[in-house]
Amino acid sequence: MVSAGGLTALKCRRIPQRRLQSILLVRPAQDPATESDIPGTVLGVEFRDLGSLLIESDGLSRPPGGARLSTALAVLLARAGEPVTTATLIHAIWGDDAPERSVKVLESHIWRLRKVLEPGRGPRGAPTVLLTDQTGYRLAVSPDKIDSRMLESASVSMRRLLGENNLAEALAISEKALSRWRGPYCDDVADTGWLTPIRARLSDIRLDLIECRAAALREAGQPELAVNELAAVIAENPLRERLWVHRILGLYQSGRQAAALDAFEHIRRVLADELGIDPGPELTQVHHQILNQDDQLRPRTGQQIGNRPVEVRLPSRRSTIIGRADDQAAVTASLDAAHLVTVLGPGGVGKTRLATEVAFSVRNDYPEGVWFVDLAPVDQPESVPAVVANTLGLRPVADTPTTQLIGDHLTSRRLLMVLDNCEHLLAGVAGFVDQILEVSERSKVLATSREPLEVPGERRYQLAPLDVPTPDSTPAEFSESAAVQLFVDRMGDALDRPDRSGREGATIARICAAVGGLPLGIELAAARARVFDLGEIADSLDGAPGQLTRSGHGARRHSNLLETVDWGYRLAGNDEQILHRRLAVLPGPFTLEAAARLCSIAPLSAEHALDLVGGLVHRSMLVSTRPTTPDRTTSFVQLVPIRAHADRELAEAERRQACAVRDRWVVGRITDSPDPGRAEQSAYYQWLEDNQASVRAVLRSTLVDAPHVDGLAMLWRLIFFWHDREETVEFLRWAELADAAMAQMRPNAFDAAVGQAVTGCAQALAHNTDAAEKALAQAIPILSHPPEDRVADAVRILLVVSVCAWTGDVFDWALKAASSVPALAEPADEHTVLVARSILAASALVGGDGATALAQADAVLADNIAVGNNMAALFANVTHSIAAKFSGDGVLGLKYCDEVLRTQKLLGTHNFSESFETRGSHFANAGLPDEAARNYGLSYALSMRQSREWPWHPGTDELLDEVRAHLGVEFERHWDSGIRMGEVDPVRLIDDLDLRGAIST
Repeated sequence: MVSAGGLTALKCRRIPQRRLQSILLVRPAQDPATESDIPGTVLGVEFRDLGSLLIESDGLSRPPGGARLSTALAVLLARAGEPVTTATLIHAIWGDDAPERSVKVLESHIWRLRKVLEPGRGPRGAPTVLLTDQTGYRLAVSPDKIDSRMLESASVSMRRLLGENNLAEALAISEKALSRWRGPYCDDVADTGWLTPIRARLSDIRLDLIECRAAALREAGQPELAVNELAAVIAENPLRERLWVHRILGLYQSGRQAAALDAFEHIRRVLADELGIDPGPELTQVHHQILNQDDQLRPRTGQQIGNRPVEVRLPSRRSTIIGRADDQAAVTASLDAAHLVTVLGPGGVGKTRLATEVAFSVRNDYPEGVWFVDLAPVDQPESVPAVVANTLGLRPVADTPTTQLIGDHLTSRRLLMVLDNCEHLLAGVAGFVDQILEVSERSKVLATSREPLEVPGERRYQLAPLDVPTPDSTPAEFSESAAVQLFVDRMGDALDRPDRSGREGATIARICAAVGGLPLGIELAAARARVFDLGEIADSLDGAPGQLTRSGHGARRHSNLLETVDWGYRLAGNDEQILHRRLAVLPGPFTLEAAARLCSIAPLSAEHALDLVGGLVHRSMLVSTRPTTPDRTTSFVQLVPIRAHADRELAEAERRQACAVRDRWVVGRITDSPDPGRAEQSAYYQWLEDNQASVRAVLRSTLVDAPHVDGLAMLWRLIFFWHDREETVEFLRWAELADAAMAQMRPNAFDAAVGQAVTGCAQALAHNTDAAEKALAQAIPILSHPPEDRVADAVRILLVVSVCAWTGDVFDWALKAASSVPALAEPADEHTVLVARSILAASALVGGDGATALAQADAVLADNIAVGNNMAALFANVTHSIAAKFSGDGVLGLKYCDEVLRTQKLLGTHNFSESFETRGSHFANAGLPDEAARNYGLSYALSMRQSREWPWHPGTDELLDEVRAHLGVEFERHWDSGIRMGEVDPVRLIDDLDLRGAIST
């Protein structure tokens, strides 16, 4: 049979392209910021349509499942909430070449798309997301679940908030919306002509939002951040004058008048060369205002509640609620906007306490009262209506179902019903809530559960554990921590009140961390403070965080933390329980890839990892964290008590098997890592960042628990990563552990030399020159004459040694290590040989042979054109930069120093402190003391972030004194600007280099 939409398509097989564009671009006039929720929306699904098209559910993203499904979904998202004809969809998918059976094929695609959007819908269940319309189909999705609609809404809200001078909210809204931009609208969807105008419109909205955000940042006194955020956008849109206006103003307001004027001159030349026009009036006016130092460019730093008594049936509120003000405000706001709000989270996180507080705070909005229903003791889903009716005090009526009785009661009333502990009765609660909300337009439901109810119109709020200060937090952070405050409050009549800002505050924070920041665990631990010393409690929890028990009365499932977790564990499916147990071998955040490796052990399979991880997230047994940048992946973590439960349930044989699979995966990935300097290095660094906790677990397994040469093989391959990502201290710690483990490994002569090389690298990077030379003197002669089966390893290790030794000023051994590489390397190994040659060039410069060094560096750069090794380019440019510093040629030095910084970014490094120090010296030599002071300040800030001494290079102190004397009272202003720049992501600073008004040679 053919649907009504299909008949329309048969009559009009093809739609002209312009008509299709107009259909998709025209929407009913409304303010996106106030657009109401669309009935039928399933709020658990979100759509990532800015960039490649993805569907996200429970923190996991996946593509729709095929090119045609993606196209159909892209069309429906473009007109979410509105009917889209079958003919429109057919033309978007096939253009003018639709097959004869396109209607039937489309219906098949829609069926498949519904399976993706509503996996839990039964074979006869009515669709709730992708609905059939009279002329085609309609996607019933709330606008706040679609990234493109969020962008539109943010643009409208941003202008309103700027008009109200509400800068804080404007910046928060714009940051959230812009973080969703991964590229043009559905950029992996083929365009038959209709996508181009939509992509252009959304791109314009994004640019408009960026411009408004830049204005807000400047008004908020953060011009440096505005300048840095605009850098990459201007590189993409070099002719958009409004972006340049904000950039130029940001530079000027940062105290960089010369750079602002240079930026104006740059865009003036670009407009003349590219378009043959002069800058527009706004750019021209800003230019004149800067020249005149215009003072105008300076940044400028409900319904009444009645008194009628309301019946409130809620649990006791005698204890204070601590650290939940933001959560309470968010849930209250959701309750204002929706009829059903579900507070989600793991056991012991405080869902019931929060729901109780929210319900009490809004009691006057519900004249017929607030009613609390505890479902924890209920065993059967079909008993839910009877329990609710009993709570409401309703009497049975003959021949009237209980659900209907409750619905009739609610029809003319406005009350709030709190349904607590729904997770074990999901089917019964969901069906009941769906029915009563269908007949009641005034009453609302606030639910608590470890899993969503999946009822249309449900708003979800994920409640997280309390934040816990880290050991290196300040006394004020310990004192102000909600977790620490909760512990002290719940100590009750303990004799001595601890000093939250001192050593006792740090110990309490350690206790709170041991229970994962869960309020239940904090309260159980605080009760022990009446008997035990704080240190004794902390020590006992380090070994068994889940064993805390309640000493008084309370629900059995909350008698201790492990019982709390076990309540949810028993509700999970068998496969989810297996994965939950195995995840105990992945301490800290882990990736889906790591979970898939554990799923590869029978009876699970790796292809089911997505669903199993999603199921555990769904049940609040895993916490997912969305990536902050497009190149990162979603991470997952078991809270401390949940991991303790998994560890308890994991049998020893299963543990050994899981650890073996984990270790093989990590060791294999690291030992197969790309050669230093290759283009793949940055992506490899991201993999290490994403899987850092798993890497550490394997290092501990192979260097501490059962020392093995695999740990040594990983260790030397990780040195560059730790150095480049500002984590040298971690390398030094693992190097010490490896040194202690060498005796247990009983290595052969070559591996013993590898161990000495690791020690030498660690001592060199720590600038312990004598110890480094002693270790390298033992290692390099053996590594330079390796066994035949270890030549490849020797080449890579010698290269690592040469770089570390050069960086740590152990130049003689850097030269010896680098000199051995070309003779050992295979002729085809161009990358390794070229890097070694670049280190030899840098070493020649330090040795005093400047002419030879520069000639060798130039030869490396010339040969590298064909090879493309970034580390070779780095050291060759470093050689030129240092030579320019020795000669005092600041202009030439800046040219090569900026190339060093750009190359560091390509390598994936975040360690820029030394390069910015050198850059400051070049600016000083070039006669630009303001830029010198700013770069020195930036280098100092980056060094302090690493707890490093500053300055690093000889001669900086003298140049800094000259710059300070030249600038006088203006020095602090430029220095402080550099300090503020150090608060920005350093990688973004590198993106900005081309546009800083750099000196041309």
